[in-house]
Amino acid sequence: MTSKWKGNVKSTAISLFLFATLVTTPSVNSHLLAALSDRRTTADTDCSSIAYDFDYRHFFTETGYSIVGCFYLYWRANGGLTQQGYPISEPIFEISPSDGKQYVVQYFERAKFQRRPDHDAPNPVMLSLLGNQLYQQRYPAGALGQRLSSDNPYYFPQTGHSIGGKFRTYWERHGGLPQQGYPISDEFTEQASDGKSYTVQYFERARFEYHSEYVGTPYEVLLGQLGWQGYQQQYLPLQIPDDDRLASLSMISSVEGWAVGYQGTILHYKDGKWQRVASPMHAGTHSFFRAVKMVSADDGWIVGYTGDRAGIILRYQADHWQYVDDIAPAALYDLSMVSPTLGWAIGYQGADGVALPYKDGAWKEFQSAGENVMSGIDMVSADEGWAVGAFDLAHYYEGRWQRSAAPTGIRLLRVRMASVTAGWIAGTAILHYNGSQWVQESSEAANDIGIAPNGEVWAVGGEGKILHRGDGQWASVPSPTSRSLNAIQMLSPTEGWAVGDAGTILHYQDGVWSVYNF
Repeated sequence: MTSKWKGNVKSTAISLFLFATLVTTPSVNSHLLAALSDRRTTADTDCSSIAYDFDYRHFFTETGYSIVGCFYLYWRANGGLTQQGYPISEPIFEISPSDGKQYVVQYFERAKFQRRPDHDAPNPVMLSLLGNQLYQQRYPAGALGQRLSSDNPYYFPQTGHSIGGKFRTYWERHGGLPQQGYPISDEFTEQASDGKSYTVQYFERARFEYHSEYVGTPYEVLLGQLGWQGYQQQYLPLQIPDDDRLASLSMISSVEGWAVGYQGTILHYKDGKWQRVASPMHAGTHSFFRAVKMVSADDGWIVGYTGDRAGIILRYQADHWQYVDDIAPAALYDLSMVSPTLGWAIGYQGADGVALPYKDGAWKEFQSAGENVMSGIDMVSADEGWAVGAFDLAHYYEGRWQRSAAPTGIRLLRVRMASVTAGWIAGTAILHYNGSQWVQESSEAANDIGIAPNGEVWAVGGEGKILHRGDGQWASVPSPTSRSLNAIQMLSPTEGWAVGDAGTILHYQDGVWSVYNF
């Protein structure tokens, strides 16, 4: 079990804590036994005098980590294993998101301990606001379906939420405000990682879960494993399901970008690594995200559809994604933003292709854009653009979408325009627009086209296919993967990204494509 946990923390450990956690003797020494037999707790022990005292430690073979000093006394005095869980990290330095200062922290299954020198004696240990952090990530607009408890409720004007029933009893008997914090939601139903749905309520430092299978036992209310969730987000490699198809990416610059996938996946690239970001879609909703487009680092859109083909539009603002629920029920496949206030989304409703305009801060009525599912769009300007889907090609000019001629028998997937007079379409063949007509330029099938700022053109496709266009000719480029590649974006002639099936992400630098390792 030790090997499961060791080596996952990438932050620098505090040396005095570190070699304490490396002590592998699981027995509790005589000094600690004396402390326990005296039933000393954080309330009556001056923790500052034993902050780095190795006599106050306990090693857990279950995870391979120790608790030492103040952290051990706090853990012991506040519910221990039942309430806090096992330690799952060594003490490490972290910057607090609440005040920007650096503190010593240690992760447990259900909490994160924080050593605060500014905290009143006798114990300078506090619980981090993990409940706040994870609730805001998962439900930036607030969880749906919240309900007030009618069983002996107590209202907190500080947050506008109440606690009642079993949750109130647990809160009052297990530390109250210092341990759990104020309620930041009311009760609602949430699907857990085990696939089951539970009644939950979020607090500043915890998530309460009601387990009816344990009714009448001390485990009727359990704390969610927020410590594990926070630790996983911060330090463990990103894991993407093998059946998740990354469908689109939008790089803002060489240091930041986004990617989305068919399993409701949202990935953010920043500080040199890709990380999963919580989706605002309600738990249990099967979301297919088909396209992401960032207008700037602070503004962007995601489009897609649900399992029953209802349209999805998400908006990125104020550092989080939120659901836009004022659109017609059409499945959306792609979008193109001309400016922060003007753009188009493309898809289908019923059996017809439709285009949804975004103007003056709102999505407008659908317009007809073809007789088939429309899967790709690229606007050259506010007055001109192209859309494709199946065997349809539509041209937007003179204020409306009009069908345009294309080579017959070629299925069209994505369109990318370099200018008003030059563009390419990816499909069962590659088409080129020469300013007057679309002509077949290659018989190679492709899923997407990427155009570098200098005009160089790339394409990606099935089985890891990567193509490069030089002097009007397309040629294969060595690929590090056999997975299907679904989207590509070139930031410069020497840097680009591509995404594909099974969470595949490729990075192009200095003439070589390589697999990004999470």
